[in-house]
Amino acid sequence: MNRCRTERTVKKDMIHHYETAIGDLETQNYLRRFARFDAKRGWYVPSWNWPACLFMGVWALYRKMYKNFWYFAWIFGFFAFAEEASGLEDLFLLTWVITAIFYGLAGDYFYYRHIRHVLREAEPLSAVERIPFLEKKGGIIPWVPWVFGFLGIIGAAIAISIPLYDYFEKSHHRSALYQPKSGGLP
Repeated sequence: MNRCRTERTVKKDMIHHYETAIGDLETQNYLRRFARFDAKRGWYVPSWNWPACLFMGVWALYRKMYKNFWYFAWIFGFFAFAEEASGLEDLFLLTWVITAIFYGLAGDYFYYRHIRHVLREAEPLSAVERIPFLEKKGGIIPWVPWVFGFLGIIGAAIAISIPLYDYFEKSHHRSALYQPKSGGLP
């Protein structure tokens, strides 16, 4: 009887530590996903994560997985440079699609491993020190979606304005060449 009570207390503490380390509105969703990994003793179980698929490195930064963010920055920087240098026009797009599918399938597992690492780092700490540590090392960075969303809007505005500028410049030069007396272009 005492053993069951101890196991329930340990499980409650573990769930509380998971919740603190995840620390956002998606906590229950991730707890369900993490339970599948825990049932397989930490081994990979196929799952799908749309934010990880669509936003890859940005999602990793949002979830405080800094190494993964820098891996994405390095990989895509390298392939963008390689595409430019080699003339292989679809190399970057192909890399993007393959990585998006891979990260959509493995994003939950990467996040699980990250949270487990944070929990292992917190084990030697006292109960008083543990919760602030988990809140600091786990959780999310709330400004990431806003900053990258703003950068996306700026990028889209630039991508639209450059062709528009070229179009209006060409039409301005074209109208300057128009000669009303002859009724047409020279």
